[in-house]
Amino acid sequence: MLDNALAYIKKQKSIIPLKKDKRPLLTEWREFQHRIPTEKEVREWWSKWPDANIGIVTGKVSGITVVDVDIDHGGKVDGLPPTLIVKTGNGGWHYYYQYEEGITIGAGIKQGIDIRGEGGFVVAPPSCTEYFNKEGKKRGGEYEFVLMQEPEPFPTDIFPIKKDKVDWQSILQGVSEGERNMTTASLAGKLIMSFKKEEWETVAWPLLLLWNKNNKPPDDEKVLRRTFESVAKKHVISHKEEEEIKIVPMAEAAAMQKDSEQVPCNMEILDKAMEGGISRGSSIIIAAPSGEGKTAFMVSMSHNFLVNGVHTLWFSFEENIKDIWKRHQEAGTPENIPAFCPLDLADNKLDFIEKAIKIKKQDTDFFVVFLDQLSFLAPKISDKTAVDKIQGNYSMYLGLISQQVKNIAMEYQIIIVLAHQLGRSGDVAYSDMIKHAPDKVIYLKREPAGVESAEEFTDKTFVIFKKNRPYGTRPRLAMTVRGGLFVPLDNQEYVLKQAQSILGGEFSD
Repeated sequence: MLDNALAYIKKQKSIIPLKKDKRPLLTEWREFQHRIPTEKEVREWWSKWPDANIGIVTGKVSGITVVDVDIDHGGKVDGLPPTLIVKTGNGGWHYYYQYEEGITIGAGIKQGIDIRGEGGFVVAPPSCTEYFNKEGKKRGGEYEFVLMQEPEPFPTDIFPIKKDKVDWQSILQGVSEGERNMTTASLAGKLIMSFKKEEWETVAWPLLLLWNKNNKPPDDEKVLRRTFESVAKKHVISHKEEEEIKIVPMAEAAAMQKDSEQVPCNMEILDKAMEGGISRGSSIIIAAPSGEGKTAFMVSMSHNFLVNGVHTLWFSFEENIKDIWKRHQEAGTPENIPAFCPLDLADNKLDFIEKAIKIKKQDTDFFVVFLDQLSFLAPKISDKTAVDKIQGNYSMYLGLISQQVKNIAMEYQIIIVLAHQLGRSGDVAYSDMIKHAPDKVIYLKREPAGVESAEEFTDKTFVIFKKNRPYGTRPRLAMTVRGGLFVPLDNQEYVLKQAQSILGGEFSD
């Protein structure tokens, strides 16, 4: 649990140790509403209480506001925008959203729904609670992530919570101990925004000290100073981000932007269909029914990139990497080729994938990533309750994962090739949203062998571009596998004519 606690503070989340019944182990924890504990403090806590659970302090200090859905009291997730989601020990849900200023702790905002903002905390994964409720029933269980992503903006349209106006005149007269911690951060922020940076130490800090003398009782000066420095640091970061935003005429921006580099995949028939290759920053979906060649097609692409000196990075969740490498060897991929993969795969897949890409980017500017396949990147669902609650949003989750993959490709200026299942309808399974984000969507369909054959399929595969950004053309091709590689069929005219009766539409050679 210590490692998880340290990981949270590295992600700038303020945490506190909790008992199994969700109550804080610290007699006074409110200072951590305004500052993140140090690594030393965290290690001391878990040395003293090695079995302690982890609580994340909500509000500005951690940058989150959490919607707590208690299904035992009628809470429903219907309509809540997908965001970072945690299943609670009692089978409820925590929806982590971005910090929304002015929201504190709200119980019963809607039936079975509470809000955790300033002044609150939530139990965090992988904590495991155990306690008896008011009726004497044993409650609790493990907290776990079911959707890992960056928190979305707080849905103020769903929860139009009235924000209290700050009575600064009353505050300047001093506040009680219960109000002091929260008010210190607010006043420090007000002072920092009111003065130039060079005046923070000479004017803002002395004014905060004078105000503290009016409190009943005054706060410890060391605690006051930590809060002041924390608020100042966040203001500097925010101010820097604002300064870096430059608004310029569109024509000027277009002239400054370089054309995206076209990278050939060295499969001639494909490169021709894509008018030369694939742009850096692109994501591609290879979709096919189960057993009709998705992985084999990706291995062919990988082999052709590799023998032309382009590095590849594989994440295979469906087949073990030993089998993927065996496929490469059968295709003639040399041993000393720049093909890479992580030694182990983590459950937290998207974050893990991005971290691995970032590491690889340190020694190789450009490479192609292969992800096999999309369904394995979906949230981990551990019980029937979770399935029932998440099923209605599953299509949206897969669409969001597809969008995140595209975002990663753009951020690191690489190419990501992602396999996905075709549904029984002959279209992408689960969601049209999946097709919106990628630059190219390629369907594979094998030719049925017919009743006179003992085989289910012939050696022919039809390749259909359902999306081909930025060109808009949607070519259809015919290929086969030889020596472990997809290659164009010799008799294109015959095959393309046959393909029309199976798939319809006009095919190109």
